[in-house]
Amino acid sequence: MKKLLSVLMFLVLAIGVSFAADKAAGDKAKANEELITSLEEDGDIDSWDLDAGVEATIEAKHSTVGKNAMKVVIPENSGSKWAGIGAYDQKFTSLFPEDWTPYSEIWIDVFNESETPVKMNWKFKSDAHTKQFTKDVSIPKGKPYTIKMQLKNIKNVNLSAMMYMKLFIGQDLPVATTLYFDNVRLIKKDGAAK
Repeated sequence: MKKLLSVLMFLVLAIGVSFAADKAAGDKAKANEELITSLEEDGDIDSWDLDAGVEATIEAKHSTVGKNAMKVVIPENSGSKWAGIGAYDQKFTSLFPEDWTPYSEIWIDVFNESETPVKMNWKFKSDAHTKQFTKDVSIPKGKPYTIKMQLKNIKNVNLSAMMYMKLFIGQDLPVATTLYFDNVRLIKKDGAAK
């Protein structure tokens, strides 16, 4: 019986240490994140540019931070109009810092409620729109997903003079596409003080 109690105490202690280590790792990861927006209120939509008939609402669905996420509906057959969401110029600087050099990545949580994966273009610009970079991102259907961009991979853009970010559809889709966006954040470089 003593042996059994000793084993049980050891297991409880080991599980407690494991949970504490996981929590510490999670806290360190969160400390490295600079939250840009968690898209909680209707007014948060005003911080974004909606292009080519895109509609957005704040919904209590598919949230990863807080209680809400921004539901974005991209109309069918609107790819030739570059339908999507973005932040340009003044809207960009009201959300994001202009200087991204203290950061290593940008992350955005997305839930694709459509029947198929969605391919989007992720575009960044700097220096009065003279420098730009675009990368394709694929968002799987029916599950939470975080799109991530390592800033070192954003070529031909001045990270100290950022002014534009957009996620858009570049091809016509036969049906409207519904995506939920939440938890937009920049990830600080190791040791970056903020």
